[in-house]
Amino acid sequence: MGTGTAVGKTHVGCALIRALANAGHRAIGLKPVETGVLPAEAASHGASDQERLYEASAAFHVKQSTPPVFHVKRSLYAFAPAISPHLAARAVGVRIDLGAIRAWIAEHTAPTVVVETAGGLFSPLGPGCTNLDLSKALRPTAVVLVAADRLGTLHDVTAALGLASARGFIIDATALSAPETSDLSTGSNAAELERLNIVRPVATFPRAGEDHPTSHAAANKLIAALFSS
Repeated sequence: MGTGTAVGKTHVGCALIRALANAGHRAIGLKPVETGVLPAEAASHGASDQERLYEASAAFHVKQSTPPVFHVKRSLYAFAPAISPHLAARAVGVRIDLGAIRAWIAEHTAPTVVVETAGGLFSPLGPGCTNLDLSKALRPTAVVLVAADRLGTLHDVTAALGLASARGFIIDATALSAPETSDLSTGSNAAELERLNIVRPVATFPRAGEDHPTSHAAANKLIAALFSS
């Protein structure tokens, strides 16, 4: 879950999966809905979020020398336009179905499945349906809210947590992720969120590779918070 788009959800998810692999645990990453997915032959093509999650998921097999069993390289609902999922789906006459997503995720068995949503917690997937509804349908063991460590995150986290609570949805942990471009608030938002009694972020993920020691340290803090009880 995220407070919005481009807040670092994929980076956090990949770091979590790689940290679990380092500890000898198999986890897979899935992003059932994704927009801005370019065709593979595009000259400027970069890895999609699902492809990045796939690469992180394959790390377990490399470290453990086990045969690969994870083959998903494309989201169930993958749209080319980099717009809200409900608009991208509408443009091609597709309805994003929560039941289909749940069945698709169930096909990929692993001890831990990390599911990334498209956009923010309340980004629409269709009429009267948001990522919050998807999360409720999936009945996850734990929910992590990711926010960018930049100006505006105090409001964004407050709004997301407040509305989620009002709708009876529990978010188990909040994590910050360093933005592509830092500002004067970067590095201070975690302390301010706690000082203002909004939430105590479990970890702040650096602007570093998913296999970097600092990324692993942040991921391990989050894993400990989610699975210690």
